[in-house]
Amino acid sequence: MPFKIYTYEDPYKLDKADFWDEISSMPHFCGSRTLVNGLKDVLGDNIKGLICPLDELVEHEEVYKQWTDNISLRVQQYSYLSTAFKSFLEKRKISKPFHMALTQNQNHFLEAIRLFVELDIKASAIDGNKGNTEQKLFVYMLKRAQETPLFNFPNTPSREKLKEIVVTLAKKEVDECTGTQQKVKRCERAIGITSQQDFSAIVVHGVHQFTPVQLRLLLAMEKMGMTIIFLFNYQKKYSQIYSSWNDIYGCFDVPIHHDSVITEYQMPTMQNPSNALACA
Repeated sequence: MPFKIYTYEDPYKLDKADFWDEISSMPHFCGSRTLVNGLKDVLGDNIKGLICPLDELVEHEEVYKQWTDNISLRVQQYSYLSTAFKSFLEKRKISKPFHMALTQNQNHFLEAIRLFVELDIKASAIDGNKGNTEQKLFVYMLKRAQETPLFNFPNTPSREKLKEIVVTLAKKEVDECTGTQQKVKRCERAIGITSQQDFSAIVVHGVHQFTPVQLRLLLAMEKMGMTIIFLFNYQKKYSQIYSSWNDIYGCFDVPIHHDSVITEYQMPTMQNPSNALACA
């Protein structure tokens, strides 16, 4: 199964979940650095493999960084639009007020085109015949953009190359570790464990909303035959509070497996004021 969804009730007892043995040695990617640090502190040595932010992989220089973090490219793309809009004005295909509106909103126009490129939505899939002037222009410019190398989205590295990058990320975690000697040793151990894995599956923690480039990488990895395991905290008795998780992960159209070992979060008997406030 290419996608799996696991949930747990108690983040302080994640390593007791019925699926922990399956995932503890896999590379773990989190929605934020804060979550990485929290899981490292709570779970310690029970996390055997790499754990780092998902964007460390997505925006790696050998993955999508040349698209996501490339000011020079964005300037060139912006200039491409400026030249096109100026040509339309000179050829009287658009009016001066319309041209002024375009220039004032050109950043938004560029972001919209980049979004469609990231989502790999072809201009040919959009019927702009009944659109207004702005919409028709957008479809036209999207088609032109997708025909020029300036808007080519980077190719996803092979599975073998991605594994090399993940091992590099494990080494980076060691270099950036400022914790105790035990924490440093845990990070060092993760390098060897990550290197030995066949890289057939990864775990993705706590992503509230996928960016297009994150989703693009995960879908590409799934097409390579890898299993993507989504993992997040979910308390059944507060189903309405957690309903957004169902909305997000329901898009993957796979059943959700709820941990059967820790079936309810138990508040500690001795609470400090901060913890009591969080629980409330």
